Amino acid sequence: MEGKGIGIVKIFKLSPDDHGKVDWPLLDAQRRSVVTIGTFDGVHKGHQAVLSTTVELARKHDSFSLVIIFTPRPSFAHLAWKEGRTASEEEDRLALTSLRQREELIARQGVDALFEMEYTPEFAQTTYTAFLGQLVGKVGMRTLVLGEDARLGKDRSGDIKAIRNVAQAVGVFELEVVDDQGETAGTWVPGTVTYQAPQRKGEPANPLAGMSKAQKRAYTKKHHMRPVRDWSSSHVRDCLATGRIAEARSVLGRDPQVAGVVVHGDARGRDLGFPTANVGGYREGFIPVDGVYAGYLLDYGFGDGSVSEGAASRQEDLSGHPYREFDGRDREPARLPAAISVGLNDTFHEAGEDVSRTIEAYVLGSHDLDLYGHRVAVDFAAFLRPMVRFDSAEELVDQLKEDERRTEELTDGQAGS
Repeated sequence: MEGKGIGIVKIFKLSPDDHGKVDWPLLDAQRRSVVTIGTFDGVHKGHQAVLSTTVELARKHDSFSLVIIFTPRPSFAHLAWKEGRTASEEEDRLALTSLRQREELIARQGVDALFEMEYTPEFAQTTYTAFLGQLVGKVGMRTLVLGEDARLGKDRSGDIKAIRNVAQAVGVFELEVVDDQGETAGTWVPGTVTYQAPQRKGEPANPLAGMSKAQKRAYTKKHHMRPVRDWSSSHVRDCLATGRIAEARSVLGRDPQVAGVVVHGDARGRDLGFPTANVGGYREGFIPVDGVYAGYLLDYGFGDGSVSEGAASRQEDLSGHPYREFDGRDREPARLPAAISVGLNDTFHEAGEDVSRTIEAYVLGSHDLDLYGHRVAVDFAAFLRPMVRFDSAEELVDQLKEDERRTEELTDGQAGS
């Protein structure tokens, strides 16, 4: 997750009260702020364009760059509330990134401050005009930076046109709209996330690739697909749900990642000569479709490995709000080339047996690596093959050797940067 980190980032956690009101921190009594707002799930290239513009404008105007993110994701929260459930981040299986991953990725973009806003039913009733007023009055917003289709406030009623009208009417802040659409005219994805495992070896292609306009129209209608931006979280989810890792990387600007804690498994890989790290616990990130992948493993060691690990002690701002700091210049651990399997190991389980999907990573050439209890992350670099059932352990070992060889080719057999 390396980026443009240039210094210390202040991270605040904000919880609206029972009426949805926010007690805002005071960043600086003398300087105003350049603000951007959103979920930033995945922190993909579209998000990065918005963040970099925010940082650049803040530098230009000698202001603070401030990012406000919502947790849990508003779309997930509203669905949970509609079903009568509380919205827990750990239950959001469609999130591309956990809160921890988002804050690390955003912090490494060089921003000055990050507000993590708890998204509650009461806060969701705040109108966009009231929210804009709070940003101007409480955090000194001089410029608001948004993507082209951003929406704010109750019922998402504050679109770009409405926000621009407010900015022009009050004359106390400016609106900067960033082109966050992507490098193509966009793409199409299913109406709901649909896992479809590739049936052949190698990276699958986008099913729309090479189609004429008429063919695309017929295909998207038949499969109930909807148009989305090229740079969008929805596009990334569809790529990962179908094994299109290279396409996902083109949107994210980095390899997709899942993180968790190494737990004890069946130890069958060790018995076969390919010891694996079984990534369990709360797994952060969108788990791609079942299959075998080439990629990398990052070892954060014991502890939660979050941005608070090794950070300065908690401090308080001018108004007494606690915050913690993260140095965006900190480097991550080495990326160790690894063959990664996702799904059920059909060779060793009976049909119909209730077994959870697993993520297991074999670090190339490492037969005595002890990672139990460590927080690790796996970066997915390429789809190798679908999961298949082998008639014997010997056949499986032969395939694992081939997986190792292909992984070494695709990762150059050495730690990535």
